[in-house]
Amino acid sequence: MSWRDTVRSRLTDLGLVDDVRTARHWVRSRGGSTDRELVTRHLADEPDPRLQLGCGTRPLAGWLNSDFSPRTLEAVRIDATKPLPFPDDTFAHVYSEHMIEHLDHVAGERLLAEIRRVLRPGGRLRVSTPDLGRLLGLFRPAEERSDDERRYIELIIDRHVAGVDPDVANPVYVLNNNVRDWGHRFLYDAPTLRSALQRAGFDHIEQFELQDSNDPALRGLANDARMPAGLVAFETMTFEAVAP
Repeated sequence: MSWRDTVRSRLTDLGLVDDVRTARHWVRSRGGSTDRELVTRHLADEPDPRLQLGCGTRPLAGWLNSDFSPRTLEAVRIDATKPLPFPDDTFAHVYSEHMIEHLDHVAGERLLAEIRRVLRPGGRLRVSTPDLGRLLGLFRPAEERSDDERRYIELIIDRHVAGVDPDVANPVYVLNNNVRDWGHRFLYDAPTLRSALQRAGFDHIEQFELQDSNDPALRGLANDARMPAGLVAFETMTFEAVAP
């Protein structure tokens, strides 16, 4: 943990500031970088600027990291329900991992159009999100489920569904958990996300495995350590699309 993170945590614990976001700006005002400075520095230093939307606690090196409620001094605050605060044709890459499902479908399509606007011609978007089609596939007869399907059901019930015996392994609880928890507003299946990307003006739309890409800058970005091996890949679909 950096000294600024330590100070921020201590300020919050002592009640000197009332939340993490306030603490973050308190620390920045005493020696950290402002959001404007972080943006200016990234755009000046990177010939091919890259924007991550919804970085959480995982800022990526070489990227302009952002979040609605930044939890790291390396991220700027961006409200993805509003126009992105950048000129047209700014970025070579935009990456979003498990963020768009926190917006309703109208806000999600507006965000995709905004990403299209701030990408350079030929710039590439990579978006990862839970796969509703994969979740609905859990409702196949129990004896037909794959090992990953069984493991995923048991994990979600064990970790996130209170008062249910994991041995029950009922996908109804898993689907409700994905729809209702974590602030999710809209879950996509592959055809729906592909159509949304098309309406936003993207072309060359392709689906990839979790850590794979034809573009070296977009390989190996996903946080696959938050679940046992293979299960983040199981629940996630990833699309890339190119700004014409």
